[in-house]
Amino acid sequence: MKSQQKFTIFHRSLHWIMALAMPVLFLTGFLRMNWMNKKHIIGIIESKTDLLAKEQSMEIAKSILEPMWQWH
Repeated sequence: MKSQQKFTIFHRSLHWIMALAMPVLFLTGFLRMNWMNKKHIIGIIESKTDLLAKEQSMEIAKSILEPMWQWH
């Protein structure tokens, strides 16, 4: 009877790293499409204050989204 071929520890760890990374990427993509959408954040900022121009609101929204893009 033939013995079963096992994968190396490198291949197994690479497999599990990718398996854990995929849900993180899906989650950040989902957040970007829905709750953390730039237009949605700009709308919230503009509804809370009348003192900021649209360009300033866009810069604030981009700075809020920046950490998420580092993960995604």
